[in-house]
Amino acid sequence: MRYGRLFAGLCLLLQVGGGVCAHAADGGPVKLRYCVDPDWPPYEIINPKGEHEGIAADLLKMVAKRAGIQLELVPTRDWEDSLAAARGGRCQALSFLNSSPARQEWLSFTEPLLADPNVIVTREDHPYVADLAAEGAKTMVLPAGTSVEERVRRDFPRIAITVVESEAEAFAMVSAGKADMTLRSMSVAVFTIKKDGMFNLKVSGQVPGYENRLRVGLRKDAAEFVPALDRAIAGLTSDERRETLNRHVSITIKPPLDWRVVGAIATGVLLIVVILVQRVRLSVVARNRALSELTLEFRQRQEMERFLSMLTHELKRPMSVLRLLLGGAELPPRNRAFAEGAVMDMNRLLEHCLQVDRLDQGVVSVCRAECGVTEIVAEAAEATGLAERFRLDLDDDLVLMTDRTLLRSIMDNLFINATKYSPSDSPIGVTVRTEWRDDTPGIRFTVENACGPAGHPDPARVFQRYYRAPLASKTSGSGLGLYLVRGLSRSLGGETALVSSHPAMVRFDLWLPF
Repeated sequence: MRYGRLFAGLCLLLQVGGGVCAHAADGGPVKLRYCVDPDWPPYEIINPKGEHEGIAADLLKMVAKRAGIQLELVPTRDWEDSLAAARGGRCQALSFLNSSPARQEWLSFTEPLLADPNVIVTREDHPYVADLAAEGAKTMVLPAGTSVEERVRRDFPRIAITVVESEAEAFAMVSAGKADMTLRSMSVAVFTIKKDGMFNLKVSGQVPGYENRLRVGLRKDAAEFVPALDRAIAGLTSDERRETLNRHVSITIKPPLDWRVVGAIATGVLLIVVILVQRVRLSVVARNRALSELTLEFRQRQEMERFLSMLTHELKRPMSVLRLLLGGAELPPRNRAFAEGAVMDMNRLLEHCLQVDRLDQGVVSVCRAECGVTEIVAEAAEATGLAERFRLDLDDDLVLMTDRTLLRSIMDNLFINATKYSPSDSPIGVTVRTEWRDDTPGIRFTVENACGPAGHPDPARVFQRYYRAPLASKTSGSGLGLYLVRGLSRSLGGETALVSSHPAMVRFDLWLPF
């Protein structure tokens, strides 16, 4: 008894001096009751067996073992319940959270166990967010009870915040178009998008100073644990942190990235896709010639569709991850533009292959509805990222009864062709007027640009599949864009033509009936 009291007194002196005893007075380890977010993968979850798992769990176990502290998990329903449990004293610590002024009023924080950038996640069609303050009245969805919510409300009062129960729900709302964006950690974004297949999402930027610095937060009456935990955290190596991340998020980020390698990979993927699609198509054509039975021909077409579907699905996954890496990395503008352009080229080639296959099989679906022409043309110009080069001359309130998706695809291909094969600082003229042809009313779209280094295209071959001008080899392209333009315009009852009005200018006319 006497020695037990002496040990307890010594322990009290050490605590006053800023440490934590490795063992309690009865000889056992010091216990720390802690709460977690039970549904925050890959950082942490409580599994069906009631065990703490994830990045936070692994790091915290290493730190506690080195500090001589025995962890005792207090199960909770959700993060809000964990905060309430810590405030009420049911647990002494919260495992993995950012420090904030509001939290510092009742919690003491350790040094960070992990630093992870917060990134802005939007749908694919959203432009890059260089300055969140300049975004205006956008909607952002965030899980309840996060420090990010507290900071965004303070720093960006024009952003309308919607609060949901979980990370997965936040990403799902952005994916479904019910919110413009969310602001979450890079690790959580990569994990959730890959796990749930939300490949219409991308990283659109970062907010300076919003890095996650995830710590252990302890109630003020348990602050004596902080020095021992800090000493153990200081002993964590970068390799230990990296190995822990890679166990739960199958992605490795190793700065600096060699963007020449990224470009080579992108070029290689493009070549592989073209070769594979061409080989399969040639194989199908050869077999069709040899086989006369319609049932076999039908099976071959199904085989081609399944192959293209598989190819698109499998390549979109690495492209989505690459897009996430590009969005989260700090890059010089030139390198960012080069890498993002390579990803866009891969994605565009896949879409072209699928559309060409549908055209060749005569299965293009046309869903006609009233479409605002001005809106579609403006959107297509904006999507090139070079809207300042376009000079739009449109009649007001023009409406077409046509398929919006197919018309947008036609305009995208015409505009991309104009930006690629004209001098980089030259204007691109777009004129839209009503025009009658053979007693049929319609609308004529004219896209005109100056000839670039590739020169004037051959009028007899410009709409042929895989045609490219002899001097166009330095510009990336598949030779499918204008082939699709003519095929899709005919599907809509119209026509496209190259008009050689001037040797130094290239002009395409598209006419569609009302």
